[in-house]
Amino acid sequence: MTLPSRLIAALILLAPPVALIQNRGLVPLAALGTVAVLAALRPRLRALVAALASPPVLAALALALWGVLSGTWAMAPEAALAAGLRLAGLVVILAALVAVASRLDRAGERLVLHAILVASLLCAALVAVETLAAAPLNNALRLFPDPPRGPNAAKPAATLLAVFAGPAVLAAALRAGAYGALAAAVALGASVALSTSEAARLALAAAAVAAIVALAFPLLARRALPVALAAIVLAGPPLLEHVAGAATRAGLLPFSAVHRTLIWDYVSERAAERPLLGFGMDSARSLPGGRDRVEAERLDRFRVTGTIRAIFDRAPDGSIERIPLHAHSMPLQVRLELGWVGLGLFALFACLAGRAAAAVPGRAPFAAAVAVAAATSVVSLLSYGVWQHWWWVTVAVASLPLAALRAREER
Repeated sequence: MTLPSRLIAALILLAPPVALIQNRGLVPLAALGTVAVLAALRPRLRALVAALASPPVLAALALALWGVLSGTWAMAPEAALAAGLRLAGLVVILAALVAVASRLDRAGERLVLHAILVASLLCAALVAVETLAAAPLNNALRLFPDPPRGPNAAKPAATLLAVFAGPAVLAAALRAGAYGALAAAVALGASVALSTSEAARLALAAAAVAAIVALAFPLLARRALPVALAAIVLAGPPLLEHVAGAATRAGLLPFSAVHRTLIWDYVSERAAERPLLGFGMDSARSLPGGRDRVEAERLDRFRVTGTIRAIFDRAPDGSIERIPLHAHSMPLQVRLELGWVGLGLFALFACLAGRAAAAVPGRAPFAAAVAVAAATSVVSLLSYGVWQHWWWVTVAVASLPLAALRAREER
């Protein structure tokens, strides 16, 4: 068992409480962890640098470079430049962590798997406590603010739990067999079900279904995964927008889902104005008209009536916006800001990441990788902004045990 494996295990264990208290703290946590791991690996840095030149990393760096270049036509050039450079730095940090994990020995592999299981069970307990007891930890650490934070404070941790679930159940299966895996799955599922995050619940359900399919049809799933992830990036937003639009017109959705549907509709309209290049990286938060209230014509077109219509009509200016900071759909935000060129690069990254996941050896480890991919895809389509770096740290940390398992064939 080496120092790098202990550092990676510590990073995994710290991720849930950090996500619960302040999700943006995951970024400096990952950065510090990477620096510590690289310091311990100085004799092998040359091999590590070579490992960073993997196809998914290069695709992610190409997207970051396109974001930097978008500063030449963006409405806010400085913001686009800064966002592109931050993304490039994040890619290097996370790629280094994954590369180190892929070089752990068997003892390190076992330690990292144990860490993801313990971290997930800890996260499940924290989410349950925060949800059922009105966020006592968040309020205590913030010296009991007025107004106090509510159960929604646990949403990022619930989302992290949905992404961690696949590797955690795998770790439980390797340690305690089928009954251990079932017990872990029930505990994690119950915690996510208790949370107020609809995206986390949908992500966990998708992860479970995808893992079962991968277990039943492993060869087909390995071939289909890269194409499926690219297709989700390219076709997921318009398909989801169509389904959500029909459900909104039929009066089947709650207020939050209706608002999200209207956001997607507005963002799609604006993206069509600059289809090839987009408005520039990180422009969604400052797009002219985006912070305005949802107009009556759009509400009429989607047949929004009754109580939900009254909420929109009575809301003060600035409270229910057409784009509240981001598009709540990562592929759609990329298309808005970086055009079809950027979306193509994003789809290429998804495809290459899918190829890497498909190379994880063993039926159960591959099913865990598919679970991570499915949960990530659902959250990417429904929630958060694409440049919220804590989210990509979450996905990368969930991938660390799988990277260690993938290296088995190379040892």
